[in-house]
Amino acid sequence: MKPIKVLIVCATALATSTMAAVKLEQEFKRRGVPVKLTKGRISDMRSLIRQSNPDLVVATAVVKKDVGVPLFNGVALLSGLGLDELYAGIFEYVDQLSADS
Repeated sequence: MKPIKVLIVCATALATSTMAAVKLEQEFKRRGVPVKLTKGRISDMRSLIRQSNPDLVVATAVVKKDVGVPLFNGVALLSGLGLDELYAGIFEYVDQLSADS
């Protein structure tokens, strides 16, 4: 299986995206799914999507725009509330990607 490319964005591309990236990477590893993570700022999201061509985007703040790839609200990675639901949505999509390839 090729690595799933995930773009994680937050306001400044520092603390919250790093915390989210660590948790997400651990969950991908726990499930045996290879992942390639890229971090960035929400304000740079469109250009980062063009550059990194991610399979999905996780934002640690609410983003209400179509970015052309599946966008997941990653606040649960910081708060822990709704984490199971977030993982369920992400890995359901990852399973679809695997089935399509």
